Amino acid sequence: ILGRMYAVLRKRRGEILAEDLREGTHLFLISASLPVVESFGFANDLRKNTSGAAHPQLVFSHYEALPQDPLFVVATEEEQEALDDGDLPTINIARKLM
Repeated sequence: ILGRMYAVLRKRRGEILAEDLREGTHLFLISASLPVVESFGFANDLRKNTSGAAHPQLVFSHYEALPQDPLFVVATEEEQEALDDGDLPTINIARKLM
């Protein structure tokens, strides 16, 4: 179940902050950070992929700036080479969310 839960979080750009096993039970408490835009439909997706074994509790935590410029356009050959070499991300998430 944990592997399927991690897969759902990874697919939605989630970041695991802490994981804890409750003593005397078979329950895990996982704390993770998930972008708000990725949280829509998360509960249903998580339950579907874990056959109802995982129960999320979503709470807003903080704002965080994206590390990319939504208006970035490749202008030079060096930037294009960096993009081709994998030094720059191929998908501009900031532009996608605009």
